[in-house]
Amino acid sequence: MVLKGNSAMCSCGEEKQYEGNNCIGFLKKLIKVSDNAREWKTLYKCQDCGEYWELSYPQSELHGGGPPLVCKLKTEELKRKWGIGLKFTRKLALTKEKLTLFQRKAQRLKKRKGMETVKPRFQCCFCGKTIERREKNICTLVFTSNLDGHEESHINQQFFCHAKCFKKRVHRKIPLYF
Repeated sequence: MVLKGNSAMCSCGEEKQYEGNNCIGFLKKLIKVSDNAREWKTLYKCQDCGEYWELSYPQSELHGGGPPLVCKLKTEELKRKWGIGLKFTRKLALTKEKLTLFQRKAQRLKKRKGMETVKPRFQCCFCGKTIERREKNICTLVFTSNLDGHEESHINQQFFCHAKCFKKRVHRKIPLYF
């Protein structure tokens, strides 16, 4: 067995899969990475050893999708099913505990310095001006790249704009419903 990360404290053990109630208990120890809603599968990662696990419902014809099954994925399966290569599996993940610790430190600093939480501001992707929260007709555009590839390879980015800026740039023959 090759030791990775903090595998001495890992709860994965030598098991290759867990089913039913054992599966549900085991999933609580993992971090959710991604979903594949079309196939009813979810990818998880062990924060201790870095192993990837896939949750599925192989008896989906049963009521409620049947008993859940979580299986440890080999590198080849990870790349084929989820498009994740070996170089990504070796990176350290930001664990829930570290994130919570970071958030608590940030809150303490804000209190100490008397800072208020700042609400996010939006910038129009066409005119570059700030979009005020109280403005009406704030629009978002979702850009998806690699649309002809597999759904897992799509990359989405959201842009904000004024409705009037959007209307100015859309060809007049394109129907708009707002």
